[in-house]
This record gives sequence, structure tokens and C-alpha cells, in this order.
Amino acid sequence: ISFSILGECLEIDGIPYKVGAVIVKGTNAANVYFYKDGEIFDSGLAAPGDKHMVSNLTFCLVPCEDVPQDPEYVIAVKSHLGVNKDDVCTGSGYGVSIGTDYGGYPQYNLFDPLIIPNEYMFYRYSEHIGTITAEIVVVQIDGEDTDCMSIVIETNEGFENYLFNDTYLYFGSLEGLLEGGSGGSFLPYYNFPYIETDDDCAVTREFLINLKTMLLVTE
Repeated sequence: ISFSILGECLEIDGIPYKVGAVIVKGTNAANVYFYKDGEIFDSGLAAPGDKHMVSNLTFCLVPCEDVPQDPEYVIAVKSHLGVNKDDVCTGSGYGVSIGTDYGGYPQYNLFDPLIIPNEYMFYRYSEHIGTITAEIVVVQIDGEDTDCMSIVIETNEGFENYLFNDTYLYFGSLEGLLEGGSGGSFLPYYNFPYIETDDDCAVTREFLINLKTMLLVTE
């Protein structure tokens, strides 16, 4: 898929526009192409998957003098861990996201819509035991295609013995993460907006967040 605008901008009702983003959907997933300074031409756009079958194509236009800014979403994760011993889940420390240090653990990672998917490191102390995967997907909610953020935390090969207990996720603006504490501290993990708990340890943690309402999508 390619697009091209003749001239420097596309004029609609007297207002000049460039392309700020293109969403190429295939089945229930989508690739999002983000143009920081606006764009009038690009090629090679495709839907996810080997066959690149396109079910929906969306162009997001921005005024030529008002181009989109850098992505503002950040992600931070902390989870208590357990191990399965004789079908009983026993505590085994905790794991955290590793990225940009903001003064403590867990650390945050910037979400970049140009990278599909984003992958971040998940550590238990000094061991890289898992991976955090984040990407924008399209989900049917109340009969409408809705952009959602899918965030999955799972263990790497060789560390499958670790299971997830209470898991805390921050997904939002960097300002909200850094200014959400009190007395000069940062937002503590137990006040993160998205929490998954389980009496029995889980082999993976999956969060699906509606980007319009910023609420968890439940079945």
C-alpha cells in the first residue's frame, strides 16, 4: 500500500493537511504508521501477517502547521512471582520492567507506535527471566472496531518455572508516573492503575486497554 499527496499539502474546506498516521488493519490486528512531522508520501504499508490481507484502512490527517508530537505513552510493570511445587504455588520474589530509571524499580519504557511490537525486558533481580510485549490491536467493542493496547508479560525459555502472582501495570503518560506520588516520591507500584491478581499463579499476564476510555477490556 502506498499514498501520495500532490503538492505540499491536501486542502479540505480551505485547510491544508498532511498525513499524520495510517492504520492498516487485517483481521483483529493492525499496523500503525506514525509520521512525526506529517507526510505526503509513503509506500510499503501493510497489515500484520504473512498474507498482508487488509480489512480496513484509516488515514489520520493533521493540519500542516500542527503536526503530531512524539508518542507520550510509557509502560512500567512489577509482579510478585511464585514457583509451582507439588501443585502448590509458593512465593519466589518479584520481577520488574527494566528500561529508563526514574529513581527506583520498576523502571519505565517508552512506547513507540512505529515499532511493532514493542518488547521490553522483565528481570527477577539480576536474571532476565521474561519479556513484556506491547502493541496496538483492533478489538470489536459494542459492535465497533476499537483501538486497544495489548500488553503481555511472559517468561523466557528456561525460566518457565516462574509464575505470576499479583501483577501491577502502569500505562499512561510519563507525567502521571513521575508526579503520581506524594512527598516528592514517584507513583508507587501498588497505585498503578491496572492490577491483575490470582489465587493460583498464572503462566502469563495479559492486559487489554481501551485507548479511548483507558479502561481494561473485560470479556
